[in-house]
Amino acid sequence: MNPWAVLGGGLAAIALLAGAYVVGRGDGQAIEQGKQATATRAVAEERAAREQRVDQVGAGAVQAEAQRTNTMTEVRHEIERITVDRPVYRNVCIDADGVRALDHAAAAANGEDPGIGPAAAGAAPAAAPPG
Repeated sequence: MNPWAVLGGGLAAIALLAGAYVVGRGDGQAIEQGKQATATRAVAEERAAREQRVDQVGAGAVQAEAQRTNTMTEVRHEIERITVDRPVYRNVCIDADGVRALDHAAAAANGEDPGIGPAAAGAAPAAAPPG
């Protein structure tokens, strides 16, 4: 056999193996990039879903805060009107209207219905205070 033919055949085999290696690396990189893109898409979808849930919970919290603020604003408005109508002395106890206003504020702060006073169970609910 011709030594040059054997050497040429060996070089051709090495070239074919090197070419197959390069093509295989390119295919492997494409597969890994596809997997990474899929994982990135899944993470982005999960993040969007969680952000949407947080936004929904946040909207509910804002609504609850607005409702609480409206209740508290009403109580503050009533208290302001009472302090304007009656002079405040340093060593005087709170009159019946003041006690009623404090009870109303405590009931609102505890989440109870502030329109119903501590009347007997069979009595009709008390009328809403003016204002």
